[in-house]
Amino acid sequence: QPLIMADSGAFSALSLGVPIDIYDYANWIKKWDKYFYIYPNLDVIGDPKKTLDNQHLLEAEGLKPMPVFHVNEPWEYLEHYLDKYDYVALGGIVPYAGRLSILIPWLIKAFKMLPEGKKYHGFGVTGWKVLCSFPWDSVDSSSWAAGYRYGRIPLFSPVEGKIVSAVLGDPVSCFKYKNLFDYAGYNWKDFAYRKEGEPLSGQRRKEVAGISAITYLRIEQWLRKRHQKSS
Repeated sequence: QPLIMADSGAFSALSLGVPIDIYDYANWIKKWDKYFYIYPNLDVIGDPKKTLDNQHLLEAEGLKPMPVFHVNEPWEYLEHYLDKYDYVALGGIVPYAGRLSILIPWLIKAFKMLPEGKKYHGFGVTGWKVLCSFPWDSVDSSSWAAGYRYGRIPLFSPVEGKIVSAVLGDPVSCFKYKNLFDYAGYNWKDFAYRKEGEPLSGQRRKEVAGISAITYLRIEQWLRKRHQKSS
């Protein structure tokens, strides 16, 4: 059975300006909890006190949410979470994806604070530099779905240690990365030919989603070996 991490939807709710009721979230978790490996607190980006209050409210409901700490919040909140919990999520990272001069020093400090045996989840973390520079236990983002959203298929090169993209429906681009398609267990020809303007069929969507998922599985395996060697 796959390990499934729930998502509170807090980031999407903030982006759309749609509030989420903490007790509605608690009831939703209780309904589906048997399927989840873990679920996060209903965090409030920009309000660490409210985020901590929500943590306590969910715990009062008999739940065990993963706490969430955001970029540029007071460090004492992270100290509290690391003292009390074994698995902490770092959030508020997406707005800083293009500001690595701020984000990287913040992450360095956060990881220096991480006690041995405890771990971090990274919300919205699939930028390559941030992903491979730190020993995350887990991360998530929607980047893996770029294949069927934007027609660019992510592929991983273990030799070069980087992610590349093949253009769906472009035989030249797909043939260029033939070996990486093979590494993911797919035939490049299945993605090379597509009529201009032709919508993705249900089967093709499954194929694109499948190779994207396999690619990120390969990335996970490579990163775990990388950080085991450096530890």
